[in-house]
Amino acid sequence: MLGDAQASTSLFFSAFLFLFLRLSVHSSTKTSNT
Repeated sequence: MLGDAQASTSLFFSAFLFLFLRLSVHSSTKTSNT
């Protein structure tokens, strides 16, 4: 149970990090374009 919860948290953190990275890159590109 604990391992499953840890895996779920890791997956959520991974998705959050990926989303944040994408947003950061998009913002950087937008600023550079302007």
